[in-house]
Amino acid sequence: MKLDTSFDEIQGTLLLCLRCRECTWGDWPNNYRLCPIHNYHKIYTSSAGGIISIMIGLSQGKIDYNQAIADLAYQCRLCGFCNVCEVIPLRPPHNSTTDLIRFLRYQLVKRGIYPGEGLKKLHEAVKKDSECMENAIKSSADQKCDYVLFAGCRENSEQQNIERAIAQLLDRCGIKADVFAHDNYCGSTLYDMGFWDELNTLLQKQSAAIAKLRGKEVIFTSPHCQEFMTKKYPTIVQQSFEIKGKHISEVLLDALTSGKLQGKNKENIKVSYHDPCYLGRELGIYDAPRKVISSLKGVELIEMKRIRENSYCCGAGGSNTGKSFPEISQSVAKDRLAEFKETGADLLITACPHCKETFQNVLPEKEKAIVKDISELVCERTC
Repeated sequence: MKLDTSFDEIQGTLLLCLRCRECTWGDWPNNYRLCPIHNYHKIYTSSAGGIISIMIGLSQGKIDYNQAIADLAYQCRLCGFCNVCEVIPLRPPHNSTTDLIRFLRYQLVKRGIYPGEGLKKLHEAVKKDSECMENAIKSSADQKCDYVLFAGCRENSEQQNIERAIAQLLDRCGIKADVFAHDNYCGSTLYDMGFWDELNTLLQKQSAAIAKLRGKEVIFTSPHCQEFMTKKYPTIVQQSFEIKGKHISEVLLDALTSGKLQGKNKENIKVSYHDPCYLGRELGIYDAPRKVISSLKGVELIEMKRIRENSYCCGAGGSNTGKSFPEISQSVAKDRLAEFKETGADLLITACPHCKETFQNVLPEKEKAIVKDISELVCERTC
């Protein structure tokens, strides 16, 4: 969605909602609950359709912006399941349901209405912290390298563990890649949180650095960054070139298939794979991680009940990793972990740093090691 979109432009889109509740339940015959906030509250208002009904009232001046609307807008986990709707995107400007919710967040932020003091303080810090935005555009991209590793946004210890594993794997594959570093922002977090004015400033500063990606093969460690840079960024800034990106799982699959990576004989283990919302529903990457896991010696893949397009969210809430309404985030993560434990698998593998962090946040210290990123698993079984 363009950052200067107005309510007038999307009012016709909002009115397309049929209130059919398809945005809450999965496919027949299983009909799993898949919208996290609808599953948490079990009322229609807490769903994409419910939020759209509120947006219609706001656009027509029938209701006013208030704290309750802010709470509801930010409870949404932005998991993308509601984008299953085929009606909402029909009318120009062809926006997805989740982008409409992001638009509502922006309208709330513009009016100084936040779901809590935490987000308000975060927004104030982002507005003041121009140095943070300058750091976001630093890049070591070398014109001689064909590959660029787009490092993840969150520099915590788990992210660093994932990046160390990826560095070892790329070296083993003979892939020389420069690093595109953005200490805190690729822009996806600002977009998700409704901080669109600050996002516009960042993207203007970022343009020269992004231009260095022209003609490069970009390897993404985070599906959130990949989805934003390959799908949202071109629309927002209307750039003249396409960012060619691959998720690390796709790079690893190529390496295992070609023999550049060889599995080692290790103990037999059973693993289950969690489809990250942005890697799966937003980017359509379901097979590559599964093929990677299945190609490793001694590794058996056991699927959970809700998988692929009908996968359940980890609870992170976009790229906010559970900071908004942590009680909902934790409840969603625990639901998913309970589903994993039903499989009897030894490890829960995911392919998104935010998912790994969110799951580990609700596990006791002695159990945190059961959650691994796919890069860590491959590194352990090949390096």
